[in-house]
Amino acid sequence: MLPLNPVPFEVCRFEERIADKYGKVMLDGNHYSSSPKMAKESVYVKTTCDTVTILDTKYQLIVEHSRLYGKGKESMKWLPYIELMSKRPTAIKYTGFYDELPDNWKKYISKLSSEKKREALMALHTMLLKHDMGVASDALGITLSNGVQDADSILASYRCLTNPAQQMQPMQLKSNIVQMPSFQTDNRKYDNLFSKEAVHR
Repeated sequence: MLPLNPVPFEVCRFEERIADKYGKVMLDGNHYSSSPKMAKESVYVKTTCDTVTILDTKYQLIVEHSRLYGKGKESMKWLPYIELMSKRPTAIKYTGFYDELPDNWKKYISKLSSEKKREALMALHTMLLKHDMGVASDALGITLSNGVQDADSILASYRCLTNPAQQMQPMQLKSNIVQMPSFQTDNRKYDNLFSKEAVHR
């Protein structure tokens, strides 16, 4: 009845790999994305029964995938690639990332100029850092329904969606605080004043 080891034993395989020119890593006959910054660079791959985690040489997390079984499959995590795509936004329609976008984002991006595409992709990158594509799709839908479509407005909708304003509780004053009298506003006095004819002297 000895106590269990306080440090859990993690069953995994840990190995070094070289990413290809697209930043992808081959593992057990399948490709896993890392980041375009890691193209032709060494990365560490930590493999468990259900996950494949890719780290840089300083052991910092790059991306985590669900493990693929079989051969010739590919798992892409697009977030690290969005910043690179924003530098050549006109080519986005020819990427697998565009195919995976929700319909409202496809329609929205297809109508934008090159510079506006870049801004939209960076806004999308900001949202996907903390939330999934469903939230980004909802934020775009709210923005377009309000009659605006710029990237800043999309981010404003996203922040309203994910950080709703909290209701302020009424301030509780101590009993020794002087109570100010309340005033009832009556705008009829101003209406009567404006209805009179001005006298010029």
